[in-house]
Amino acid sequence: MKIYKQPLIITTILLSLFVLHGCSTLNKNECINANWYQIGFEDGNKGHSMEQISRHRTSCAEHGISVDLNQYRLGREEGLTLYCVPHKGLERGKRGKSYTGVCSQHNETAYIRAFDYGYYLYDLRTHIKKREHHLSGIQHEYEHVTNDINDIEAQIISDKTSPEKRKNLLNKAKHLTHKQSRIHVSIANLREDIRSLKDDYREANSRRTIKKYLP
Repeated sequence: MKIYKQPLIITTILLSLFVLHGCSTLNKNECINANWYQIGFEDGNKGHSMEQISRHRTSCAEHGISVDLNQYRLGREEGLTLYCVPHKGLERGKRGKSYTGVCSQHNETAYIRAFDYGYYLYDLRTHIKKREHHLSGIQHEYEHVTNDINDIEAQIISDKTSPEKRKNLLNKAKHLTHKQSRIHVSIANLREDIRSLKDDYREANSRRTIKKYLP
């Protein structure tokens, strides 16, 4: 049993180092030369919460360097004035991202209104993709059933097929033909559903409609 311990310990150490490195936001050089106002501004402009300063603090503490929290806050607030605008809320929603509440002091109502509409567009697009994926699967099934029917029909008309077997094949072909018809209806309904959803998306994503959410 001992022969397994050393590789396990090494793997654990490497994994721990990887996690620690992955959590690092700034290296030693960046911590030494940090302009905390500028870092705060960039974080605010990206919509980062105040948790980001905790990550910076942890990164720089490893090198014995402290952060300037006041300058960071001033910079972040300035950055948030550029982030917390309706068009950025709209784009974030369209990408299916979440809203973390960073705009509570910066025109939040207009931001959320645009964000919610963007998420509605994301939801529409997601529904379209799901239905297209479903349609692709059903079309493959239709092809398989059609091929099976063609194979059975070839056996039915073959001189080598016995009367008893031909009778069984006819019953099987009848069953598959009914299945083929049901699948055909499902395909038609899905195509119409997708077409309707795409029409809704085009209208919802038009400049004329979106401008209502972008002052």
